[in-house]
Amino acid sequence: MTTKTYSNRIEKLEQTPADHKQRDAYFTTLAEHVKHHVLKEETEHFPLVKKLKRLDLDSITAAMKKRKAELIAEMGITEADEETA
Repeated sequence: MTTKTYSNRIEKLEQTPADHKQRDAYFTTLAEHVKHHVLKEETEHFPLVKKLKRLDLDSITAAMKKRKAELIAEMGITEADEETA
């Protein structure tokens, strides 16, 4: 699932009234996708990182900051909101 898809699902959930019958289904679907994503990271990506003999933490940090900025821009988060992002 792409970041845009996650954003769309979160937006749909936020716009759905709390008493709407579909809200629980929207939440459950989103939660399952997030759980799947985390599991994939833990089982596929983390082991690959552990196998690396040498990590360039400066490059990794720079890449992560760049990606965070891209995601923040994609999601339309303001500077005030960025502190919690």
